[in-house]
Amino acid sequence: MIPHFQKMLDQLKGILEHPVSLGALLKNLGLIKFGFTDMSIVEAAKEQFAEKWVILTDERCLYTDFNNDLPVIYFSRILTNQNYFDTSRFIGE
Repeated sequence: MIPHFQKMLDQLKGILEHPVSLGALLKNLGLIKFGFTDMSIVEAAKEQFAEKWVILTDERCLYTDFNNDLPVIYFSRILTNQNYFDTSRFIGE
């Protein structure tokens, strides 16, 4: 499993922070369910979707609510080795 984490860390080194406007957050209905932090991540991923951002979460509800619209990896799948890098529907692999 170590090579998978190293691959992820190598990818993360090239990612920059992306500010999300308060207005965008307040328009998001998920704000009440998930809070500011998670919705900031979702909004940043939506805005940068062309850049192929992936959300890594350990919250099952976040994963199930957004998995069909955005590339989301449920962290528990990494731990149990269940198709965690299958983002082909988003990046055309």
